[in-house]
Amino acid sequence: TFAERMYQKRINIEINKLTADKEADVGIYKVFDDKKTFYAFIRGPSDSPFEGGYFKVFVHLKEDYPFSPPYMKFMT
Repeated sequence: TFAERMYQKRINIEINKLTADKEADVGIYKVFDDKKTFYAFIRGPSDSPFEGGYFKVFVHLKEDYPFSPPYMKFMT
């Protein structure tokens, strides 16, 4: 359907943006085949107690993304 194609197009654009800059403070390091599930990272901001931190996040996008928030879980 049209909605599914637009959903996939939007996800592809966002994944490409988040994987393009390897020095970014937020990005993706593994995308699963469905492109709805991936592992992301967040680097701790400078001049904060989290500076130098590297935080891994599991992300799953729902079918109605971006109209509903993604499911996210910090990995330990």
